[in-house]
Amino acid sequence: MPDFEAEHFELKPVMFNMLNTIGQFGGTPNENARQHLKSFLEICNSFKIHGVSNDVLKLKLFPYSLRDKAKTWLNNLQPGSLQSWTQLCRSFLAKFSYTNMTDHLRNQITSFRQEDDEAMHEAWERYIDLFKRCPMHGLPEWTQVSIFYNSVNTPMRMMLDASAQNDYQHPTFRRGNTRRGPTQLDSSDTILAQIASLTNMRKKKPYSLILNMFKNTFQSGFLSILYSLGSKPLQIWDKEVENGHVKRPHDDDIQSDVLEIIGSNIQSTFITCPADPSATLGIKLPFLVMIVKNLKKYFSFEIQVLDDKNVRRRFRASNFQAVTRVKPYICTMPLRLDEGWNQIQLNLADYTRRAYGTNYVETLRVQVHANCRLRRIYFSDRLYSEEELPPEFKLYLPMQKA
Repeated sequence: MPDFEAEHFELKPVMFNMLNTIGQFGGTPNENARQHLKSFLEICNSFKIHGVSNDVLKLKLFPYSLRDKAKTWLNNLQPGSLQSWTQLCRSFLAKFSYTNMTDHLRNQITSFRQEDDEAMHEAWERYIDLFKRCPMHGLPEWTQVSIFYNSVNTPMRMMLDASAQNDYQHPTFRRGNTRRGPTQLDSSDTILAQIASLTNMRKKKPYSLILNMFKNTFQSGFLSILYSLGSKPLQIWDKEVENGHVKRPHDDDIQSDVLEIIGSNIQSTFITCPADPSATLGIKLPFLVMIVKNLKKYFSFEIQVLDDKNVRRRFRASNFQAVTRVKPYICTMPLRLDEGWNQIQLNLADYTRRAYGTNYVETLRVQVHANCRLRRIYFSDRLYSEEELPPEFKLYLPMQKA
């Protein structure tokens, strides 16, 4: 240990407080010795003591960052065996860079799965953290992408498919083949770029990086964004509830589970799609159809669209408004509902043209407020008659004969 260069050198309480933020290293296989050193150096580099070199400060402070097995190892070193900070680092890494730790982390990578209710960017950040902790994973890039793609749930995979312009909908990667052809390289790089943009969403990047969920998906026929009978009907939705509820009761009229939105204030209880406030739907189909039940209470919904002037317009319909009002960025309209279940059909292209004299480009967001029950919300390329609709898109499903 080098001699201290200052006569009155002592560690400050703030140094110990900052060490507590990174936690002590105990020397177990689940801990990352390299990451601990990196975090420790970041703290040490934030302090300067007159007359004391950086290496002396590190050597003096480092024992306080260890515990258990790692602390015992340091205390058992022969006096004078380490003469510099560099030697201590090498000895520390040689002791605690476990091979079995690498195997353990590699297993976590290959068995990675998106958790329930975990957002895409959260899953991605958790995934790349495993690679930071395991730099010697030995997995080629195409394998890394394939593992993550197969780990996410179906709605999130649809988002990746759309973002990659369908290049990655059917992965052709195979284990054991570490070479990538041109198509594989393009697909991997496209997905990686898209996931990077997802990670940056929460950092409020410019609109050019905002995810358009379905923009690059081939769109024709029907595109459903909510179905009450699904295992997770609000998978791609977010909800806001105040003095009310959003739940899935059984509706006696249609003998089926439905989504119910109830609130004393319609403005503070709603569901919105996409779930991420910085994302957009990117749906170009011009017809929106909502299968909704009249609960004889105040009810409203809102559709945000983009027109060919690159202006975002909102159409808000409510059953408590009497006349239509058109303002530069929002058009509010009256909504009349029959008793019981209704099928609301909106020609968004026609509404955009009549209200603003512009052409409809795509739908960005759908928001449904209290109070109502929902069976399905979907987009279509045209209006379909009851006979043309697929059975699962009809309000009353055909009864099966015994």
